[in-house]
Amino acid sequence: MTDPGSELLKVADGLVTNWKPNFIRLSLSMASFQTVSWFDNASQYRDTMINVVKGLGTHDGVYVLLVLRSDASMIGQDTLHGDPEATGIPSDSITSPDKVKYPTGTDAVYIALVNAFKDDKFVAFGLTNEPGGNLLSNDQIRKSLDHAVSTIRKEEDRLGVPHHIISVQGQGWTSDISFYAQAPLAQDNVVYEVHGYPPAKESYTYSNIPVIIGEYGALDSKSAATFYADIEAKQISNLAWDFEPYSDCAPDLLTVNHSSTNLVPTTWGSIVQSYLLAHTK
Repeated sequence: MTDPGSELLKVADGLVTNWKPNFIRLSLSMASFQTVSWFDNASQYRDTMINVVKGLGTHDGVYVLLVLRSDASMIGQDTLHGDPEATGIPSDSITSPDKVKYPTGTDAVYIALVNAFKDDKFVAFGLTNEPGGNLLSNDQIRKSLDHAVSTIRKEEDRLGVPHHIISVQGQGWTSDISFYAQAPLAQDNVVYEVHGYPPAKESYTYSNIPVIIGEYGALDSKSAATFYADIEAKQISNLAWDFEPYSDCAPDLLTVNHSSTNLVPTTWGSIVQSYLLAHTK
């Protein structure tokens, strides 16, 4: 594409206009299909993504979960099951995979994101995607993400800005966050993110920690109705996978027709769209 940022803005506008969500997950996939950097060639990636996020923020009442899905500074990817690109955990100055290129590990990326969105109350930060797949221990995940939260908090405090909401992920492609319920992180404004296809009720039902469902799918109309009734009763924010007209990543909400303006829902997409529109004020 000659102007992918413009096309992505069109997709985002069509989502907000015709589906009426008030919570959108946007991934920064900087070590996925090709490796890009938040710091190098800013006009190619960083400025484009900032523009997309800011564009979403112009819609009243819309919140964005900005997820660092992948970055070249991450470590601990699950190389045994499927695609490892989206299963990294953030590194630090000690664990960095390349201490010349990334002397502070992933810390620098989180600090840069805070600076880019320091005044944007509609932005929440997702630390990673599905840390370690199912190969890392709870302690490894917790230690890495706790450090990342602290890095963000230190930069917010340095800038004198309010603390953003931060979403941390769990074990087993983040289908299990029970170890956080046993001992929540000490920092403020932290939520705990579950993925599931479909998500098991016990995976998101906790009385002592705030939970969001960051990915879900594989529901028919009957099971979706039961699921929505449950999460509405528990007031759990939820983000259906996946609004993407240019590539297939089932369960797709959209027909893959390579159009940024002709956004055609699949059967799964129609279920989610109906749910969202039913909650439009």
